[in-house]
Amino acid sequence: RYIFQLYASGIGLTTLAKTLNRNHIPPPRGGNLGWAPSAIREILHRELYRGISIWNQTQTVQIGGTKKQRQRPESEWLRIPVASHRIVSDRDWERVQERIKESAKIYRRDHDGTLKNGPCGRVLNSQYLLSGLAKCSMCGKSIVGITRKRKGHTYKTYGCACYQKRGAVICKNSLQIGQHQMDRAVLKSLQDALDPKLLDESVKLAVSEIENDKATQPNKMDILERELSEVDRRIDHLAEAIAASGGSETIYEKLRAEEDRKKATQDQISELTEMAKVRSLDPARLSRDLRTRIVDLNGLLMRQVSEGRNILKTALNGSLIFQPVELDGMAGYRFYGTGSYGNLLAYSQATNDGGGGQGS
Repeated sequence: RYIFQLYASGIGLTTLAKTLNRNHIPPPRGGNLGWAPSAIREILHRELYRGISIWNQTQTVQIGGTKKQRQRPESEWLRIPVASHRIVSDRDWERVQERIKESAKIYRRDHDGTLKNGPCGRVLNSQYLLSGLAKCSMCGKSIVGITRKRKGHTYKTYGCACYQKRGAVICKNSLQIGQHQMDRAVLKSLQDALDPKLLDESVKLAVSEIENDKATQPNKMDILERELSEVDRRIDHLAEAIAASGGSETIYEKLRAEEDRKKATQDQISELTEMAKVRSLDPARLSRDLRTRIVDLNGLLMRQVSEGRNILKTALNGSLIFQPVELDGMAGYRFYGTGSYGNLLAYSQATNDGGGGQGS
């Protein structure tokens, strides 16, 4: 209720998050990372706080032999009154939604919530190589690109998003390092780690393992698709029970468990689908492709940052961890992470298939 009232009064999401953290108000899920603007945005859109529970928002469809989720029309959603969950008055809810609509006219977003435009209408296409790939060692949150204008000059750096958005109460990592300095250091480290001979052997091993998987698990996709159908059937029955009787906490718990099971099954199906794309690859050609990509990383940084970021993302197992350090009186970052040549196989094949391939 406090969040709705503050936002309706004109306080922004970032200021609201820092205020909650400074006042040591714990977030809903606890932990020591405090409030984030994105979590507050989600709360402000959630109808459960005005006593409405929404079900049946998605459906499973068959596309190209693979089951995927698709958003249902809003007319098919099930809106179920849950008076016990209501904490926001109709007046506060309407004030908040009105302000959200006004903000949407200035800050446009994609359907998934991704910011598209700032106040000046400029498309926010990230020019930071490490966007989405780097995390702070102190809080575990993202290291992000930061653009500042000062005295007619534009400065681009990397820094901890948690410190920027949630304040020093949650993370004390205030260190910012220049964009190009960090980008060059990461690319140099990646190139030093990629030995051509080791690359060739790794590609051969990866292809061999994929072929072995094909021979030993021919029925896994069928099993997973049958399991997904059963989960969908159980979810439909639970949704019908909620619609008919209003539902109990036990039914809601069962529904959440089935939705978690559905997500896990879909993830396994996606993994098998990606593996199927690389089962007929030529190891020699893959090695040539990957060596070309590795050599060209520095060029990609200057020509097309998004492509360089995609290659880095595919090569890495998870994120790069950046740890603030001080050496000889100079502040900087020590970074570390792990990667796999095999992770680049599907990316290389998808790029060649989509772009017409490379000459051999």
